[in-house]
Amino acid sequence: MLPGLLMFLTTFLIGPAFADTKAEPAPPFWKAKEKVFARVEAGEVIVAVKSAEVKEPGKPKNRMTVQGGGHVAAPAAFVFKKALEFDQLGKVSGYIKSAKYDEATKMLDLSVGALGFDGKMKLHMNIRAEAVPKQIEFMVAGGAMQGLSGTFTFTDLGPKKSEVGIACEFNYDQFPAPKVFLEFGLEVVFQRMAARLRAYVEEEFKKGGHK
Repeated sequence: MLPGLLMFLTTFLIGPAFADTKAEPAPPFWKAKEKVFARVEAGEVIVAVKSAEVKEPGKPKNRMTVQGGGHVAAPAAFVFKKALEFDQLGKVSGYIKSAKYDEATKMLDLSVGALGFDGKMKLHMNIRAEAVPKQIEFMVAGGAMQGLSGTFTFTDLGPKKSEVGIACEFNYDQFPAPKVFLEFGLEVVFQRMAARLRAYVEEEFKKGGHK
């Protein structure tokens, strides 16, 4: 749900509107695969992290992509509003030690720690409240994993249910963290963060925080 949190770049989640002459963008794997989407509908948070070699002259040698999604028992507008409470990330995410957001510069400073790895990140945030669906875009402008970009998307599924999707992309020559993060850790971190954040948002909605 949040940086941590988060980020991916399938046009289904983050792209601008397409002209009528263009083909419909393909949905992310967790929506396209019936069995996987059934797990999402059953309440599971699905995240997949993949890395592949890039054979393009002048480009970084590797590209990591992250795709994920889950359902939340609260309307998208409420989930989006809670997702914008960036300074609360350190209290509810489990892996973010501290978070401080500067509204004037749209910069979010994070201190993160997971699986024995500690680092600082400076993210530039782009809040797209008027987009349909609502979106939060981010780009890591400094610190760990500089250049990572991604988008969170918030879609209504009903009066008290929404879908949150995340898509990220990171191009690199050498991965700037222990290899265990790339092979296993990032999926676990994203899933656990998303689950904790979802539980927090749903509890806030139940308590009447939407009134």
